[in-house]
Amino acid sequence: MEFLLETSLSPLAEFSKLRKKFFQTQAVEKFLNTVELDARGKERLYNWLRFKAVEVVEGIVYEEMEGLQEDFMMKMQDVTPEYLLHFSLDDYTNILKNKSSVLRCILQKASQTN
Repeated sequence: MEFLLETSLSPLAEFSKLRKKFFQTQAVEKFLNTVELDARGKERLYNWLRFKAVEVVEGIVYEEMEGLQEDFMMKMQDVTPEYLLHFSLDDYTNILKNKSSVLRCILQKASQTN
């Protein structure tokens, strides 16, 4: 592993071709799968991923929420008797299904806990 870090993944210019090939192939996935096969590696990998996953999910949920603003922002004058007459919760849940899959998954899992 140390050799790999010192050569293929080195930021030095002379290793740029190796680094490029490493990231263009399935090498990263194969490496992580190999680490996960060992109980010690799996524990280390999961501990590292736990913090990274939160960062990634926060970013995705933020983007999803930003994308929903246009669909859910209303002014008082928009709430007319005609709007209320034709209001359907299904319309809004369909928007949520289509535009916020990660947030919906999190909320679904959270609601199923004891």
